[in-house]
Amino acid sequence: MSHFFDRLRFFKRVQDSFSNGHGIVTNEDRQWEDAYRTAASARW
Repeated sequence: MSHFFDRLRFFKRVQDSFSNGHGIVTNEDRQWEDAYRTAASARW
């Protein structure tokens, strides 16, 4: 259910910007990166 609410708040996630407004900093869950790296390192 929290994934659903995260999607509803999509446009309110911007915390800061960088590179003259071309990039944004968000406060989102990045756990998928750990899972991706673990799976990628298991292949090698």
